[in-house]
Amino acid sequence: MTLRERLEADVKTAMKAHDELAVSTLRMARSEISKRDLEGKGPIDEAGVQKALGALIKQRADSAAEFRKGNRPELAAKEEKEAAILKTYLPAEVPDAAVEEAVAAAIAQTGAKSAADLGRAMGAAMKLLKEKGGTVDGNRVRHLLSKRLV
Repeated sequence: MTLRERLEADVKTAMKAHDELAVSTLRMARSEISKRDLEGKGPIDEAGVQKALGALIKQRADSAAEFRKGNRPELAAKEEKEAAILKTYLPAEVPDAAVEEAVAAAIAQTGAKSAADLGRAMGAAMKLLKEKGGTVDGNRVRHLLSKRLV
């Protein structure tokens, strides 16, 4: 079952269960995927669907952070719940040990020595992690790299 099919089935299930948050979140995801279909002049592939969902999750995380800064914890909580629903459609996150291993390999591969080399090392680390499968937040990788490349 593709992600699209799973989203469609889960929208119906959420509607039957009267889960308003899940229905609105999944409809938003469907809408984003449709928008990207139109931009690309045809249906996007499974990787494109995952990328669209990842973008929505990032938006939810950014919004939650802004709501927390604005002293609106109820809105931040809603955004975090939406992100949690969307995360169930993506592959599991790469474990911390694998991220640290990829960071060390990227530093060795690129010969990075200082913060000026962060971009090159970041690209190499993300490429290594993508080959391992799963998803990883670029902020986690950047944080580990910046700690090592002081």
